[in-house]
Amino acid sequence: MIRQSLRCLFLAALALSGCRSTENPGIHPSPAQTAANPAYKVYKLHGKVVSIDITKGEMTLDHDAIPGYMEAMTMPYKLKDPGQLSKFHKGDVITADVLVSQDADANVLLDHLVVVVQTKS
Repeated sequence: MIRQSLRCLFLAALALSGCRSTENPGIHPSPAQTAANPAYKVYKLHGKVVSIDITKGEMTLDHDAIPGYMEAMTMPYKLKDPGQLSKFHKGDVITADVLVSQDADANVLLDHLVVVVQTKS
């Protein structure tokens, strides 16, 4: 009887040791939580490169609607890594993450840019 009770207690302790509260993610953040920056909200973008301005570190895109953020339009975007601008050409069709900061300045940056249709230059 005691042996069976000890076994149940051991199994219960083992099962509970694998549980974590999500109420305080700062204690044991998951890899997804540490990879994502909570200061930014991320949206998906699909559009065509209209122009590139290396001196300003931005590209102008004619993009589709960004669900939950904005309608389709043509506008300039700064890149998280402006050094990548030289990889793109006018007419390229791209996808990217739009990072919108959640603080007062509301910066908007593009990251994880991928050319899905490349123009011939």
